Amino acid sequence: MAPHANFLHMQRFVLTLTAIALVASGLSGQVVNAPVIFPRGVTDHLRHDPAPATVARGAVIEINGFNLGPDTALTFQAAPLPTSLGSPTVQVLINGTAAGLYSVSGAQILARVPTDAPLGLANIQVVVGSATSAPRVFTVAAALPGVETRDLGFGQVALAAGAANVLATTGLGVNPRPAVTAYVGGIRAAAQAQ
Repeated sequence: MAPHANFLHMQRFVLTLTAIALVASGLSGQVVNAPVIFPRGVTDHLRHDPAPATVARGAVIEINGFNLGPDTALTFQAAPLPTSLGSPTVQVLINGTAAGLYSVSGAQILARVPTDAPLGLANIQVVVGSATSAPRVFTVAAALPGVETRDLGFGQVALAAGAANVLATTGLGVNPRPAVTAYVGGIRAAAQAQ
């Protein structure tokens, strides 16, 4: 084979492998720089149940993929949660409605499922500038309680109940009976620790 024929053969091989990779990952037909949500990339941020996820209204939904936003993570700065962050703007659409954003990066987005989202199956998409991801599906539940504990050091334990975190400072004799605020599926409830 002539040297240039060998080079052309290699180029065809690389292009073929690229096309196979795109088809295998379900990306054919998408713009190369479009945001891509992994097939199992939508989960409840707290529960991390296997996809397809079930996420409560008002809960934090975690979206994993690539080209989801800027390389350097951005987080919201003040309440209420913004429905877009960055430049070009990043948005998460749940059944076509913009969701509040906690943080965005190239590989992960944390967003809040709207408290009035219809129950049942929902489509989720990421929009970066003018490029939109293919939709993924998850289930919206009315409430989805769950508890998670973590040692944060200094006697602090974080509890998570459904949609948000609860922090109870119980160490060092600071407050042996702290008030605990719990958020379950976007519904706020307060209780005094016993």
